[in-house]
Amino acid sequence: MDKFVKALEEKGIKESIMKVLEKNPDADIAEILEYEISKDENLEDIFLEEAHECAVNAVCGEIFHEFIAEKIFNPEKVNALGEALAKASEQIVDAFSSAFSGLFNDKN
Repeated sequence: MDKFVKALEEKGIKESIMKVLEKNPDADIAEILEYEISKDENLEDIFLEEAHECAVNAVCGEIFHEFIAEKIFNPEKVNALGEALAKASEQIVDAFSSAFSGLFNDKN
């Protein structure tokens, strides 16, 4: 998500959102980001590309580690795929959180 965060900063979107937050600290950052992304097709493409890559990496990694490995070495474990997908979902959320954590850390 580094490329996307960099694009947000280069396009002045971070500063724009910070101004909104100064006026309204309870503003919904996700809603503002969605609006800003929808105005710029290139930014939307960057976001979708990086989000897709993040999701694929997390899902494939977890399916391999949790599902395939469990099926080979612990075949009686029937819930392995569900657990793998749950862990992948957590990794995706963590990746997005990490990518954006520094972007608005000066909010308060």
